Amino acid sequence: MFNLIKKDIIATITSNKKFLLEYLFILLFMYTILNQISYSTANIILSYLILMNTFRCDNENNSGDFILSMPTNKEKVVYSKYVMSFVLIIITTIMNSIITTLLGGIFYRGPVLNDVLMSNIVFLIIVSIVLPIILKFGYQKSKFYVVGILLIFASFVFTILNILSMLVWNNSHEETILGIISTGPSIGLLNDLFEYIIENLNTTYINLFTISFVSILIFLLSMYVSLRIVGNKKIVNKNTFIRISLSILVLFLVYIYGNKVSYGKMVYVEDYEKYNAMEVEMNVDGYREIKEGTLVKIKIINRSKFTYRIEDAKLEFGNELVFEDGSSTYVKYVTLNPYEGDLNNNRLIHEGIEPFGEGYITFLHPKGLKLDGDFFDLNNVEVNIEEQFTVNIPLLNSFTTVGRSAISYAIDYMNIDSNK
Repeated sequence: MFNLIKKDIIATITSNKKFLLEYLFILLFMYTILNQISYSTANIILSYLILMNTFRCDNENNSGDFILSMPTNKEKVVYSKYVMSFVLIIITTIMNSIITTLLGGIFYRGPVLNDVLMSNIVFLIIVSIVLPIILKFGYQKSKFYVVGILLIFASFVFTILNILSMLVWNNSHEETILGIISTGPSIGLLNDLFEYIIENLNTTYINLFTISFVSILIFLLSMYVSLRIVGNKKIVNKNTFIRISLSILVLFLVYIYGNKVSYGKMVYVEDYEKYNAMEVEMNVDGYREIKEGTLVKIKIINRSKFTYRIEDAKLEFGNELVFEDGSSTYVKYVTLNPYEGDLNNNRLIHEGIEPFGEGYITFLHPKGLKLDGDFFDLNNVEVNIEEQFTVNIPLLNSFTTVGRSAISYAIDYMNIDSNK
């Protein structure tokens, strides 16, 4: 069996010298133009193409007929195809997870657990349908109509799984599910079916984990059917089938558990955004007297996974202005600029604050400027920032902007008085 897998791998590499470039192009295409769905589909497409290429090579070289003409090797061919497809989806999913984690925030977002579960479920069920058909009718006869069936099937299953994941997430966050129906798919006559699923699905026991378990059972059942197809409705060695099936099942459960531990609570997109929020915290860290006046040191804590840079900053003082009709508004009277003599301010702009790191920015309160608490609301001071969150690209020695905004951070208390 392992020699057959080795043969398939060598044939895939040697039959097409440009296959690595082709697969790389597919990945780049998925991560740019189709980036929103690449987390669930890139590994499926890549695994499926590699698997089908092994059948194509066998068909072109007539090696499939030669191997199947040998009775002792028929079951090994089935095992090799199923084991190879199982290993392929695991390897490509791990690769996809690593790539999307590294690129998370550059093209779209980083991966979540649903991406892994949905892609594995869809691929396992696709393979469970395709392999028995090819082994029964041959690659040449089945390659055309199988594609059409799979496109329809995959679209339908992806829709159902996406609805399910949204439903589970909303229920776990105690939110209404009414919005799912309005934002769900609009496919004419299928709308009633989707609404029925949403309203009646019990997510206590039916979720992506249980469906993952069912998908691997379907995969093993498909392997059993394929063995009976090539063995004329009988299996020569049932102990081998049980041993390989148990090995695949255990490995799959360990693999799913490992992903659950790795991703933690990041199950849906909202969870990813929650755990990778673009936010910082600012507060006064101290004062220092210099010749020009008093330096106000503002501590910045970057609570995001991205590098935090400041494009412009103002420290603004003011007070509440009350009108004759009783209405009021906050008026800014004095604006302080960052201290140009502090090299750290320039470093903050050019290098930024690393993810989950800390930094400082200083403002100069010049001598002679009185910020008396009777005229200024020192409990309501604002730091107005033009900020950006970026992802560094070391190989290019540059960065790409993930988010940019102009925002005000409130400082609860400013200990500057007229006596300084």
